[in-house]
Amino acid sequence: MYSRLLDIARAIEGNIIQGRPDIEITGVSLNSRRSGHGDVFFALKGDRHDGHDFVPEALRNGALAAVVSRPVSLPQGLGERGLILVRDVKKALQMLARWHRQRFKLHLVGVTGSVGKTTTKDLTATCLEARFQTLKTEGNYNNEIGVPLTLLRLDHRYEACVVEMAMRNLGEIEELASIALPTCGIIVNVEPVHLENLGSMERIAQAKCELFKYVDERGFVAINGDNPLLVEAAEKYAVKKVRFGWGANCDDRLLDVNSSSEETRIKASLAGQAAEFCLPFPGSHLAYNVIAAAGVAVRLGVDLADIQSKIRSFSPSSRRLNIKTGLGGITIIDDCYNANPVSMKAGLEVLSDVAAGRYRVAVLGDMYELGSYEVQGHREVGYKAAELGVERLVTVGELARHIGEAAKEAGLDKERILHFSDKELAIAYLKSDLPAEAVVLIKASRGMHMEDIVQELEV
Repeated sequence: MYSRLLDIARAIEGNIIQGRPDIEITGVSLNSRRSGHGDVFFALKGDRHDGHDFVPEALRNGALAAVVSRPVSLPQGLGERGLILVRDVKKALQMLARWHRQRFKLHLVGVTGSVGKTTTKDLTATCLEARFQTLKTEGNYNNEIGVPLTLLRLDHRYEACVVEMAMRNLGEIEELASIALPTCGIIVNVEPVHLENLGSMERIAQAKCELFKYVDERGFVAINGDNPLLVEAAEKYAVKKVRFGWGANCDDRLLDVNSSSEETRIKASLAGQAAEFCLPFPGSHLAYNVIAAAGVAVRLGVDLADIQSKIRSFSPSSRRLNIKTGLGGITIIDDCYNANPVSMKAGLEVLSDVAAGRYRVAVLGDMYELGSYEVQGHREVGYKAAELGVERLVTVGELARHIGEAAKEAGLDKERILHFSDKELAIAYLKSDLPAEAVVLIKASRGMHMEDIVQELEV
């Protein structure tokens, strides 16, 4: 971004208490050690650190100004640098991002949902790249800090932007949408995730549909038409809805999905137009994500043939269905970025597709933030493991114990089930007792850090 200090102060309703109003700002930083020449440093206060303590370091490292909520004493030699005083530094960052976003006329797609929003965001950006210079959310920059940072990367090169929006409670999607001001959106699904905070599926649907409140009235929101709670919650909003799914009432309809050890083939109808897509890896559960992304891209003017080509070469983000070679020739399915009962059951299906008759090992850890659904959610995964008849089920963590117990109750041989209280014990076992042809799925909630197991097993 390129702006004068005075313009930034006006955008965030702050007062310049030091420095020239005409200082040229070219970037934003939150980390004093990574502040570069031309940046404005936002002195955010966190649980462990207060950014105000690091203002001098940020300015020494090249930042030309800082945004603060209280006066800061600067060492000699930094007197020419700018300081903007605001009431709330985080709010100021969000206000700057909204102001900056409004400087650009472009397609901005807001993506939310309980499961699969990152993959949908990546697929949507990939499809749009066939026609537009596209910016997208990187990594996990999908919250009240990450969304503003994404928007502040916009410049006149970009014609489209895809922003992922996460939430844990009511009001959070509304806040993010008020900053990003989407021209259209996608709500992938509503599933029992964050029940710990929201308490019911109805409230989750209500929270996701907050996206509608700030979508351009000339735009649209693509919603999962097979999810009754989502469809009902969306009805109160006047913005156009595009339904995707298997149902006959869907505008973009799935017709057939086949997954093998190497690819996933999808037959669909987009706005009445026949279409076929091929993902270059197994993952039949991603059919919804594909049709949602493709449907949005078609409506924004991307040629269907170009969309098909882009999807054919798509690769998922890090630690999401990444297939790797492990010790002794084993195959690892690294899907450990995060987990919930829906995605974990889908991961077990992928395990069977990839294995194609080989020895299957499911290494599954705790799933968090399930609230009252906590025990039942883990047990449902165990039932699925038993249904598929995995050759070895390895559970890690206290909550994951319910997975093994349910699998045993559902008929999986108890000799195939092992439980470990921590990752170190699981790693020692896995290193010593896996056949060379084994295909190993590793998955759990982010807080379990199951990538530690992947790193110990991969070549």
